[in-house]
Amino acid sequence: MRTPCRYTFSVLITPLLIAALAQGTGGSLAFGTLLSVGQQQVQGSIAVPPGAQRVTLLTLTLHASCAADIGVSGMTLLHRGMGDARDISAVYLMSGGRRISRGRQVDANGRATLTFPTITVPACGQQIITVLANFSATAATAGEHRFELESPTDVLTSRGEPVQWLSAPSARAARAVWRTIGNRADLSA
Repeated sequence: MRTPCRYTFSVLITPLLIAALAQGTGGSLAFGTLLSVGQQQVQGSIAVPPGAQRVTLLTLTLHASCAADIGVSGMTLLHRGMGDARDISAVYLMSGGRRISRGRQVDANGRATLTFPTITVPACGQQIITVLANFSATAATAGEHRFELESPTDVLTSRGEPVQWLSAPSARAARAVWRTIGNRADLSA
């Protein structure tokens, strides 16, 4: 009498396997196409003079799952801090050394919605976007400013792909960075 043989199979899920599975289903796997967003504030409190231009406030890293390329065409940023949002004459985005959005002012709700021609985050790849601001020449001294994505859903994908945090932003990290407006005498100290 023969005893039945038992075999154990294990499958290693790799990005390549996920991509192959997603292609076979037209990219519609539940765990397939996904955009992950990480945000990193520039560390420290830095004084900038009124009228400062191209001041870096935030770096965003967009990661695409391996299922497919993901197009991104806009995002809404939230202004935080004790400074008056009117101190900022324009907020805009850069990627790959080029400006990708027009400058926008912060609205009455503290938000700046930036749209741009679709940029592609390659499958299994990433795209880095930098948030910059121009400050008004009449910006109030000691105003504190920073920007953040309030939610991953504030990123607009071209085909409505789901967006999640790369890692949950901590409240401590969110408070870590400020751009303070100071007068020229304050900057020399």
